[in-house]
Amino acid sequence: PKPQNPYTTYIFINLNGILTPPSLYLIRHGERADKAPQAKIKYDLHWDPPLTPSGREQAASTGRNLKNENLG
Repeated sequence: PKPQNPYTTYIFINLNGILTPPSLYLIRHGERADKAPQAKIKYDLHWDPPLTPSGREQAASTGRNLKNENLG
C-alpha cells in the first residue's frame, strides 16, 4: 500500500513469499536505585545508577519473555 502521508514509510519483510510488517519492541530498563530510595543502595555514578534487586528481576523477566519470541 502507498503511504497517505509523504513523510510515512512502510517497511515490509518478505518471509517465504508473505509480506509482513516488522515488529518493534520498546523496552525500558528495570527499577533503578535512584528511583527507589527505600532500597538504600549506595552508588558512585549518579548518572548511571544500578538496578535494584526488583529491577534486575524485571530485566531478567523481560529477557525470558523475549527469548520466547521469534526475533529472527
